[in-house]
Amino acid sequence: MWGLDTYELRHTAASLAIHSGANVKTVQRMLGHASAAVTLDVYGHLFEDELDRLPAQMDAHMTAERKRFAERRKRATETTQRLEARG
Repeated sequence: MWGLDTYELRHTAASLAIHSGANVKTVQRMLGHASAAVTLDVYGHLFEDELDRLPAQMDAHMTAERKRFAERRKRATETTQRLEARG
């Protein structure tokens, strides 16, 4: 493929997976490495960008969780009110 060798294709696949959010264990299994340590030794520098993205990802997750719990509380309150109305 346009002068790329197998190693370059493999490295590109790993890089794309990491930048797409794959965790080290997923990349390890994808590449067939014996351990995550091997994967981190080779590709660890690519995971450093995750630290920059982490705060925003955590904030988005917590916002979604707060919304989910608020909806759950609302349903529980509505159910309790219906049951109390039946008396």
